[in-house]
Amino acid sequence: MEPPNARFELKFIAERMDLAELIALVRRQPGLFREVYPNRVVNNIYLDTPGLDDFEDHVNGLARRVKNRVRWYGWAGTVIERPVFERKLRQGQITGKLSHPLPALTLEGGSISESLAGCLVGANLPERLLGALRQREPAVFNRYRRHYFESADRRFRLTIDSEMRFGEVSKAGFADDRLSAISPFLVIEMKFPPQYGEEASKVTGQLPFPLTRCSKYVLGIRHLRS
Repeated sequence: MEPPNARFELKFIAERMDLAELIALVRRQPGLFREVYPNRVVNNIYLDTPGLDDFEDHVNGLARRVKNRVRWYGWAGTVIERPVFERKLRQGQITGKLSHPLPALTLEGGSISESLAGCLVGANLPERLLGALRQREPAVFNRYRRHYFESADRRFRLTIDSEMRFGEVSKAGFADDRLSAISPFLVIEMKFPPQYGEEASKVTGQLPFPLTRCSKYVLGIRHLRS
C-alpha cells in the first residue's frame, strides 16, 4: 500500500556554504521560495530494535522501510509538554508519515527509556502499532535548527537544517554540553505531492548540490559509533 499523506522527498547537502548564503540561494530559485514559519529547534528520539533492524534497512536501501521517532520543538527542559510520535514510512521514492500526539514526557527522576515507554503506552496508540513499539527502544537523540520555505504556487515545501547535534538517550537530559556535533554542513529537503514530480528539477534548477540519501537517524548512529 502507498504510505499515508504520500509525497516525494528530495535531499541535498551543502558542505561549503554558510546558512545566510544558502538562504539567499534558495530565495533565487525559480520556485520563488519565501520563508513561511519562524525557524525553530527540532528534537528527535529515534526508536529501533536492540539489533538496529530499522537502521540496517536504511543502510541497505530496502525499498520498503520504516522509521519511528518522538519529536518535539524548542529546548528541552525537565518536562516536554507536547511531544508527538511519528512513524515515517517509505516505499520506493514515496514517503508518508503517521503522527500521534503524546502525553507530557518527564526527563528527570528516572530512566528516560522508562518514561518514554510509559508515555507511549498512555497515548492510546493503535494496538498493532503499540505491539511493534514494544520491540523497540531509544537508539539515538538529535537536535537541529530548521528554516521553512514554500514556493509561490504552494506546491513545494523546502527546509534547511543546521546546527546538527547527536547524543545518547541513556544519558540524563539533552543539554548541548551532552551532545556532539558533526562537522558543519546544511541539509536541504524539498517535499511535494507525487503529481508534481516532473516540475521538481525546474523548481530547484539553480541548487549546485547533487541529490543524496541523507537520513539523520543513520548519521546519528554512525556518528556515535565512530
